[in-house]
This record gives sequence, structure tokens and C-alpha cells, in this order.
Amino acid sequence: MSARSVAPTGWQSVGTFTVQNGIPVPPKPRFPLNVPGLYRLRFANGYVYIGQARNLEARLGNYVSPTDGTEQEHVIRYFLLDAGSAEIDVIIGPQFGTVTKPKGLRKRETQEKKTAIATGDQLVKAGRACSREYLRWKIKYHEDMLAKSRAKWNAGTQ
Repeated sequence: MSARSVAPTGWQSVGTFTVQNGIPVPPKPRFPLNVPGLYRLRFANGYVYIGQARNLEARLGNYVSPTDGTEQEHVIRYFLLDAGSAEIDVIIGPQFGTVTKPKGLRKRETQEKKTAIATGDQLVKAGRACSREYLRWKIKYHEDMLAKSRAKWNAGTQ
């Protein structure tokens, strides 16, 4: 199935992100994801994250192996590890252009977030309870980065 044959107007299920032995494991989607689009993670603990990416496949991979110094990737990975799993849905289609020249992602992301809030979803980074949870994982990220920096510093001074 090509990316263009996926309905561009609504969410399409990709599968479930699981956690095995403390490592996030993405699903094997039925269609290619190396395209721009929106993604929605519905965590098993009830939280929902909606984001956009130039390359969905690469972005979902960032939650398996976050890049150094990228707070958001680490925070969402901590949400996933804590919840144990997350259903993944995407919106892709020709209306978002190409990976090198995506268009309309931010506007559609904003619309989808407003819709999710209106339907009662508990969005990550929206609302008081979730803000506390987000802050919890943000602090963990900074503690982990500090510990990593200290270990590098100590290794270099001994």
C-alpha cells in the first residue's frame, strides 16, 4: 500500500508501541512512514500526545533511541516507558507535501490538538495534571543528562 493510498483526512492506525525489557519497540506498519505527517500516541496510562514530523518513521525511531540533548524525544520516551505501551495513529497524505518540502503540518497539528481537547483527551503538555506529569519527565531527562555529563567529566579527569 503506498502512502498516497492512505486516507489523508483522518487518523490511520499504525499499531502499538510496546516496551520489552525496558526498550520501546515500534510496530511494523502496513504502509510506508518515511513521509511527513501527524502522529498521535495514545499512552496506556490515558495521556495523548499529538505531534508532527517531516519524516514519521524517523520521528518514531527517536522515541526508541533519542538523540543526545533533545529534551522532547526523551520526555516522550519516558512517558512511553512509564505507560508500557501506546497506540500510534497517523495522518499522512499528499496535502503535506514531501519530506524535503513539507507543508501545512503545524496548522493541522493545532487543529487536531484543539479537537482532542474538545473531546476530553488528556493531552501531554496541556492541562494542569498533565503539565505536572510532563514536568516530572522533563526533570528526569535533565537529571539523566547531568549524570551523563558528570560521568564523562570524571572519566576525563582520572
